[in-house]
Amino acid sequence: MKRLHILLLFLSMIISGNISSAQISVGAGYLYQNLNEKIKGSSIGDHTAFHGLYAGMDFGIRCGKIFSVVPGIYYEFMEGGQNIMNYVGAYGVKWQEHYLKIPIDLRFGFDVGRNIRILVGGGPKFHIGLSSQIRGAMQTVNFFDYMDEYTGIDKAYHRFDLLLGFNVGVEIREHYKICLGYDYGLMNRTKNVMSNIAHNNQVTVGVGYLF
Repeated sequence: MKRLHILLLFLSMIISGNISSAQISVGAGYLYQNLNEKIKGSSIGDHTAFHGLYAGMDFGIRCGKIFSVVPGIYYEFMEGGQNIMNYVGAYGVKWQEHYLKIPIDLRFGFDVGRNIRILVGGGPKFHIGLSSQIRGAMQTVNFFDYMDEYTGIDKAYHRFDLLLGFNVGVEIREHYKICLGYDYGLMNRTKNVMSNIAHNNQVTVGVGYLF
């Protein structure tokens, strides 16, 4: 939690110091996350797909005609699942996850005509796991029910990740925004005793409104 407090303090300092020149934007959209997991030193692996929604706001701080620094804060909710076969038979596993994402984007904007501006940018995003609950069931029997992956018996996940990626977008009439982004997780998410490696990949598609 100490790292979370430091990140929020850093973000608030950026915003408060530049609020008079910052353009506030709110946005929401769809996200797809793919957790790729494999055994160290092997090509054997698996992946879990998550689908969800995100919403939040950012603050565009102009540092010139075309360049901006854009810190923000977003909430994410997603669900995913797998069907697994082992010695006890086939069973299904479902996840529900909640995240706080703090991006610091470096963004370039290029005017195309009077009412359209092309946006290209990227940078780091601090990804903070708020909750990751897993539920397993064999046919109609729940053999574990929403155990938390951060604080439960298994404690299978690291709570923090650092994403790095890029995004493109279109700003229309200085107020409306359509954006597409991709991010890759740089940190190993798993604490698995099998010495697995797990990294997140994320794709987002959304819309926004600039004040």
